[in-house]
Amino acid sequence: MREIKFRAWDISKKSYKYPKLWDNTMPSNWEQHYILEQFTGFTDTNGKEIYEGDIVEFDEYEWGGKNNIFIVSWDGHNGEWSFGGGSTSDMEFRTIIGNIYENPELLK
Repeated sequence: MREIKFRAWDISKKSYKYPKLWDNTMPSNWEQHYILEQFTGFTDTNGKEIYEGDIVEFDEYEWGGKNNIFIVSWDGHNGEWSFGGGSTSDMEFRTIIGNIYENPELLK
């Protein structure tokens, strides 16, 4: 079973916080200060945990040299994590190269 955990983007400090679930380190009005991102249960090729909002790059060979940079998000329609055209079954050849808040330039 996958561990349920989150990271929180601090909007004013522009940095991540990794609160434990139910640890009371988040203020009661946290949604005004933080954006929560859930852990997907997957790691990249370097063993780094993948969270929603991460930007992942897939191996060019696997994707035929096509655009291979995607944002991790939840696909509610299919009930699985989506990697911009790929799904959880395509997770073997990916590396985290940034996230949407600290590295928005990777999306251009």
